[in-house]
Amino acid sequence: MPWSVSIPPARGYVIGALWAIGMAVGCSLSRRRGYNQDLMSYLFGNILMVTPHDLWLIAALDLGVVAAALAFYNQLQAVCFDEEFARIRASTSSCIIPCCYV
Repeated sequence: MPWSVSIPPARGYVIGALWAIGMAVGCSLSRRRGYNQDLMSYLFGNILMVTPHDLWLIAALDLGVVAAALAFYNQLQAVCFDEEFARIRASTSSCIIPCCYV
C-alpha cells in the first residue's frame, strides 16, 4: 500500500509563522546590550572553517543527488506536475512522493 506525507495547508502556515517569529525574536535578543555573540556567524557559518574533506563530501553528495534526479526524472516530473494523476496511473513508486517532500 503506497503511503504519502500530507500536511494540511493550515499546519504548514503555522510552521512557517513559528519559524519567522523565532528568527525575529532571536535577532531582537542579539541586539541587546551585553550580548557579545556574533549571530551572523551562527546563522551562516565561516567559510574559512570548511576543510578540503568537507568540499569532497559536498561534491559526492551533489553527484548523488544529480544522479538520482536523472535516474528518476520521468517519475519526478509526473509527481511534480500532477501528483494525483501520477498516483492513479501508478507510474511512480511509493517512495518518490515522500522524497519530493524532503
